[in-house]
Amino acid sequence: MIDNGMYWQLKNREPIGEKVKKRLLILGDSVAYGWGVDRKDVFTTILSDKTDYEVINFGVPGTNSVEQSLLFDIEGKALRPDIVFWIITNNDVAARSKKPTSFQRNIYRSYLLTALFYLKKRMSLPIYTQLQFEEAKQAIAQMKQLCDNLVVCLYASPETIKRDKIMKFYQKELVSNRINFFLLTDEIFENKIDRIDGHLNIRGNRLLAQSIGAVLNVTQIGLTIYVRKKS
Repeated sequence: MIDNGMYWQLKNREPIGEKVKKRLLILGDSVAYGWGVDRKDVFTTILSDKTDYEVINFGVPGTNSVEQSLLFDIEGKALRPDIVFWIITNNDVAARSKKPTSFQRNIYRSYLLTALFYLKKRMSLPIYTQLQFEEAKQAIAQMKQLCDNLVVCLYASPETIKRDKIMKFYQKELVSNRINFFLLTDEIFENKIDRIDGHLNIRGNRLLAQSIGAVLNVTQIGLTIYVRKKS
């Protein structure tokens, strides 16, 4: 597994050589990076061990959808991945950053935005501005243009998405752009580090690897994961 999850923060990031087998690139924030568990227990490491793919982890803690799409445009697409899994969480709606920030600043910002997110939610205040949602829409449309082998993993389950307006927004935009996506199982969400920290524990990472592995099998035989159209 090629662990370049810090991308712009690491001066000596792991070099990526010539393509010798199929490449799977994971894009996203700290959930994609595997925050909170040892690297050997992160779902990308498990996928690398259990599948025939060269797995490249491009998860960067503290980033949002706009920054993640920019990262793929700048660095990811040149790696010619055979499939891209973009993990989207409900705190990925955020205003565009003027420039990449340091890892430490990303983490501080991530904690601050998470605290603000739950404070606003408890007070029933608007969590994000319309501009932030528009920028998230643009990021999704951009990824559609950049990557024709994109699959989105919405970090929600059939149960949790019922009460999550932000994930419903993402779901709607993915359907509108005809982007393949899938939800996770309720069991995965029972395996977080703790009630406050929404990152996955060791078992949660294993279950996430199993879910992505199942989707990989679907894509290998040419089935469409997408489509949630109302009749």
